[in-house]
Parts: sequence; structure tokens; C-alpha cells
Amino acid sequence: MNTSGAVLPVASDPADAALDGVLVQMSEVLDGLNLDHLNRLSHDTLLSLVSKAAALGRGAETILAAAGHEVAVRSDPVLGAEGLATRFNYPRPSHLLEQIAGVSSATANRLIRVGSRTSRRVSVGQALPPLFPQVAEAFRAGMISIETADVITRELTLVAPRADAEHLTMAERALVDQAAGTSDALGLPVPTDLVAVQARAWRDRLDERGIEARAEKAFHNRDFWVRRTAEDGLIAFGGRVTLDVGAKLHALLDAVLSLRTDPRFVPDTADEGGGSDSAHAVGGGDRRGDAPATGTSTAPVVTTGSGRSGKLRDTRTAGQQRADVFAAMIDSLARSSDAPTVSGAARP
Repeated sequence: MNTSGAVLPVASDPADAALDGVLVQMSEVLDGLNLDHLNRLSHDTLLSLVSKAAALGRGAETILAAAGHEVAVRSDPVLGAEGLATRFNYPRPSHLLEQIAGVSSATANRLIRVGSRTSRRVSVGQALPPLFPQVAEAFRAGMISIETADVITRELTLVAPRADAEHLTMAERALVDQAAGTSDALGLPVPTDLVAVQARAWRDRLDERGIEARAEKAFHNRDFWVRRTAEDGLIAFGGRVTLDVGAKLHALLDAVLSLRTDPRFVPDTADEGGGSDSAHAVGGGDRRGDAPATGTSTAPVVTTGSGRSGKLRDTRTAGQQRADVFAAMIDSLARSSDAPTVSGAARP
């Protein structure tokens, strides 16, 4: 197991020696796991393996963030040629971390960023608590990941200059409890992406003056475009919508594409030109590539002239499924009596 990205002097600190022991044990664990045959594990054992490996990863992240912060402190530009990064001929501490840890630029910067927000500070020779002590405590205890610590501290940092200190502490505690699962009756942690949503909600709540300006700017920057020319038989489109519209769209897609959504059947007559035994795939278009039937789900259900029904294996990608749902939405709107017409043209 490769344990370093560069050749450095061997340290003699007891903590460093302890890490050497952990690395040796990790190599033994990896050899014993036989990662090529995880299919032999039971469901419970596999999920336990994921949980424990994630805990090990969080422990490593804690060390890397604290060490990354210290590398940045020792590479302060005021130190000039004596700075740590400069001594190794790197213009920035993040560049040195990239080389030593073998990580990307984004990861190196995150390590330094989170480390600076969760490590003790020094001001005029006096030690001060971390900028976000509750995040720091949970992060160093291995209860939250570096990604979660980053999103919480990022959003709260944006609002800190304008927020009441007591309310800021309240928001930090609520977000940490959600992320660590301590606020849940079953102890289930909230995933990082959902924590980010909650963190942005707290940011907006703590900065009511800023949310109006951001909402107005977002509304002004909304955009949607559709090309009139096709390329390889496809019309490209894209754009940006406001949060409320995006939330509704996600909710609709999730509902329609859910495995629990009841499929609907359409008669063979919808498939013009098909024989009595022709199959019509609901929601995915028929075999000739026609648009999906109006109001149907995207479940790949088929019907035959004999009245028998069954399910086909859905081979569409997630993007293709969303495209089919969107096509059904457009088809439904086009057929609606509320849809306007151009120069009296008949509806599709």
C-alpha cells in the first residue's frame, strides 16, 4: 500500500510512529478483505464494511485538515524564503499539499479551508477557539465528514458579518446535530447534500436583507433556450430557473420516475400501424421512436393484442428517462385546450 506522494525525512514523533502502525494494520486489513470478492459478503456485513471504512476516512480527513492548516500557517507569505512551501519551491501551500498528499487542487484547498475554520487560532500570543467550535468538535470526533464541515462553515461564513452571534451559534448547532444524526430519534445522519440545503436556508434566514437581493438577481438571470436546428436528429435546449421552479421540477421527476409509481397501460390502437401483437412501451415511446403517450408513467410496461401485460427491463439511462418524462409533459401541454395556437394552427 503506497502511503506517501513524495519522499520526505522520517519523523520521530510518537504520534507519527503510531500512524505508521495504523498504516501497517491497514495494509493487513486490505489484504484480508479481498476486495475482488465482496460479493461473498452478506448485506449486513457489506453495509457494516461501508460504515466502518467511512469512519476511517473521516479520521484521516481530520488529520489532513489540521495538518493542512498548519502547512498554510508555516507558509505564510510574511515568512518570505523561510516559508514552508517556499522552501520546497512551491508558490502556495495548497500546491505543496497536492504533491505530498497526492490530491487534487480542489481537495488541497478544502483541507486548508476546513482546517483553518476548525483549528484553534492565535491572536497576539493568545490562543482562541476555532471560528466554528461546534463543527470543529463534531469533525474532530469523526461524526461528520470534511465535505459536511465545509458546506456548513462556508454558508455560515457568508452570513457571519451580518448575523446575530447567538443566532449564528444556534444555526451551527442545528446543522451539526442534523449532520451527525444526534437530532434524529434513530440517530440517522442527514446526507451532505441535504445539509447543504439546510445550511443555505439558515443563511437566508439569518440574512433577510440579503435574501431579497439574491432572489431578485436570480429572477433577473433566469433563462431558457431551445435551438431551432437539429444535430444528429436532436434539438438541444437548456437554461436556468429559479429555486421554486427547480424544486417543483425535481419533485415531479422523482414522483414519475419512482419505482413505486403505478404504471398505466395504453391500448394498441395508440400505436398506429402496429399489428395485433405489437408492443407499446409506455412512457418510453414506441419502437418507432414516437413521443410517449400523454399522461403515462415512464415504466416500461407493454400490452399485446391478447390483453396480456408484462414488464420489460428498462435499459434507458437516467438522462433518457428524464427526457422521456419531459417529452410527455410537452405532449400533454400541447394537447391541452388551454394551450394557445399559432395563427389558428391545429394542435398536435
